[in-house]
Amino acid sequence: MRCQCSDPGCPVGHGSRECGKRASATLYRVDMDDETGTDFCDECADDAMESGVFTDEDDEDDEEVEDNPPSDAMLALYVATNNDTNGNPRRGWIIVGRDGSFVGFVDEGYRGTGALKHAGVDDLPKTGRLEVTPGEYRALKRELSY
Repeated sequence: MRCQCSDPGCPVGHGSRECGKRASATLYRVDMDDETGTDFCDECADDAMESGVFTDEDDEDDEEVEDNPPSDAMLALYVATNNDTNGNPRRGWIIVGRDGSFVGFVDEGYRGTGALKHAGVDDLPKTGRLEVTPGEYRALKRELSY
């Protein structure tokens, strides 16, 4: 799938109608009911998130509580990066399995450690804070969320 960024002001597309790079993230508009999302490459996703018009969470699933957390989960590794340009937090928990593999990711959002309860893994031991880049944070969230 290709990046669907059509913002002529996006610094990545250099004013072209569409970016055309390989899409790696689906973002959702915050100013309307967006059930399908828009696919972006990493660079255009950065620009779209900084605009404040997009989020990487589909609000439809926001209130559901995870019923099936990974059964081999043994540790919650806390990761964080700087807030986005709108001041929204970018912090979360990598759920680590018994074999040391990453088995899930829980976005903290504004819930704090309540996000772990919401995901059904609040009983796990928790680590201190590990700083990551914004790109690493997005990749963790995209590839590990359950």
